[in-house]
Amino acid sequence: IRGDQQPLVHKDELKVAWEIFTPLLHKIDKGELKPLPYKPGSRGPAEADELLAKAGYMQTHGYIWIPPTL
Repeated sequence: IRGDQQPLVHKDELKVAWEIFTPLLHKIDKGELKPLPYKPGSRGPAEADELLAKAGYMQTHGYIWIPPTL
């Protein structure tokens, strides 16, 4: 990378991400919020697509997950 920090998350972005997700994670731990299950390698739960459709989002490309090879 040699000084190019473009592909990295900035500390301000990371801080805000934790501020958003920490309360959700606490609710999950307390049993107040149940995560939606979905198939690994998929785009996520069907409810996510339904929410996006309600917001007017239209997917214009396909998604294929390729497992990493180590």
